[in-house]
Amino acid sequence: MKKKAPKGSIKRLVGSVMIILMFAVGSLIALYPFYINALNDFLDEKRLEQVQKDLVQKQDELKKQRKENEKLSQGGFAPGNDPFAEEISDKQDEAYYQKHLIGRIAIPKIEVDIPLFDTTNHFLLNRGATVLQGTSFPTGGQNTHTVISAHSGLPDRILFTDLEKVKKGDQFVLTVYGKKLAYEVNKIEVVLPSETSTLKIEVGKDLATLITCTPYMINSHRLLVTGHRVPYTEKLAKEVASGNKAREQKNIFIIAGTFALILLLLYLLYRAIKAFLLKRRRFDLTFVRQNQEGEVMQGVEYILFDKKGKVPVIRQGDTLKVQSNDTGLVVFKDLPGAMYTLKEIAPQSQVILPVGVKGWRQKTMRFYPKKAQKNWVISGTQPIIRK
Repeated sequence: MKKKAPKGSIKRLVGSVMIILMFAVGSLIALYPFYINALNDFLDEKRLEQVQKDLVQKQDELKKQRKENEKLSQGGFAPGNDPFAEEISDKQDEAYYQKHLIGRIAIPKIEVDIPLFDTTNHFLLNRGATVLQGTSFPTGGQNTHTVISAHSGLPDRILFTDLEKVKKGDQFVLTVYGKKLAYEVNKIEVVLPSETSTLKIEVGKDLATLITCTPYMINSHRLLVTGHRVPYTEKLAKEVASGNKAREQKNIFIIAGTFALILLLLYLLYRAIKAFLLKRRRFDLTFVRQNQEGEVMQGVEYILFDKKGKVPVIRQGDTLKVQSNDTGLVVFKDLPGAMYTLKEIAPQSQVILPVGVKGWRQKTMRFYPKKAQKNWVISGTQPIIRK
């Protein structure tokens, strides 16, 4: 076995690696919104599970917020600024996240279940849904109207992107400090950011409005989905659980598929590098041709083709052909390490066999007969083809 860099092999390696890398980068960019959303959804769920017990224990906070809601209903409607117009610093830590986390909002129709925060700003809007300042805190009860805002069209989180698919009669659930509040959609509007009359408290009613930007990527208007309070039933609980299960299964599929794609690309890269390194090594292919009785066969002609058996090996501009000598010996000299297809062409075509080098540790070329061909090859220091 000799070592020698074949002409053009480095160019072929660079070409193969560039194609694989370009495909990898393109795929990861195209799939980014899917796998990053799945990953963020998984992390959000773990965060919610960790703090759920702490939230349930904050019943005193609920009582405090109910009193604030009473003051709000008596003092009049005073919503804060358009939640999507402000740009507040995104430099906050995990403690800030947990300080303002009050629960979650689930919308079974669109398989959404995301964190819910008690205040609206840029940082929290990028991580979940938020209660709009100046509107009722989501405690439920008469003379309350809570407004929940969330982004649409973020590249890394779905949030309210699919809110436009929600129809009248659909339900959503707010879980606040462990208490579940169910609402059924009875009004859907598209308004300008300055139009806030729909968000007012209505006497004797318990309302919740979900708000997001629309249309997609233009964000000139606001989509308002308003629901009135309904009982939280076992049927609704099952719908929420079913929606969460479907979302989790989809996320698992996306993450697993992305991971599998990365592994595939790494494998292709490994194969390209391995093929390059193997082709730098040189091997001689030798074997003896015998008939079924074990008698040597002289003058049998062979041609080597590529692995698929379609393109013949060329040497000095001609197809590489070799004949067996008077002892039946066939020798192909100085072959690059790779897999080939050996074809017997004269006096008659009887043998077609895979042959070559597959592994790093191989010092000689080997035959790799198929199941029906195993009796043709006798392995050893000098392989014999007997047929």
